[in-house]
Amino acid sequence: MKRHQGESTKDIARALNKMGIKISKKETGLLQRYEDEVERWARTHSIVSRSQITKTKEQILDSLSALKTGCFESVNKYLDVGSGAGFPAIPIKIIKRELDATLVEPAKKKAVFLRNVIRVLGLDRVEVLPVRIETLGKKRREEYEIITSKALSSLNVLCEYAFPLLKVGGRLIAYKGKKYSEEVKETGRALEVLGGVIESVMEINLQGKEGKRYIIVIKKIENTPLTFPRRDGIAKKRPLI
Repeated sequence: MKRHQGESTKDIARALNKMGIKISKKETGLLQRYEDEVERWARTHSIVSRSQITKTKEQILDSLSALKTGCFESVNKYLDVGSGAGFPAIPIKIIKRELDATLVEPAKKKAVFLRNVIRVLGLDRVEVLPVRIETLGKKRREEYEIITSKALSSLNVLCEYAFPLLKVGGRLIAYKGKKYSEEVKETGRALEVLGGVIESVMEINLQGKEGKRYIIVIKKIENTPLTFPRRDGIAKKRPLI
């Protein structure tokens, strides 16, 4: 991966600067090292699909676009649902080192990768939990101030996963593509039942193959009923619509 490291590092810093996100040389270097680790493990352990290997940089930029919402200021307890290869949690943690971060990834191979990359990057105050999100929702109720998820599930299902874990006043940040408005329309009942309200929708232009992306911020305004989360798998089988 050394063949492109200097150029790629400059690309990341330059692209983030255009988005209005300024980072240090150390943070830029850590993002580059993370990119290299993702690409290396993708080829040897298939933690992402082959088609996604060339999009690692765009995934990093997409992940960090959530910082533009301002939601990460003055918060401490952070949870990422369905972390996979670490998007968006690892890039966010690199920039926001003060966060106490929990990464939920039930796939064993991906959980092993996450623990490895956390060690390689020297990140502290991060835990990786290889559990189902419904299980965690029963054990750590209303513990987190901010929750993120990237490409895990439809918005109404994601709300059911996240809201039992989210403090009142906390926020769920969902990364979505061009069909985001359809998901927003289908989420009305889920938000009414679970105690949330859509606070903002932010358009992000990555200026690459991914095109326009959308960051949906949902604020929890009331306690979630104790009947949620439902049993494993029920949220997907019978979503709140």
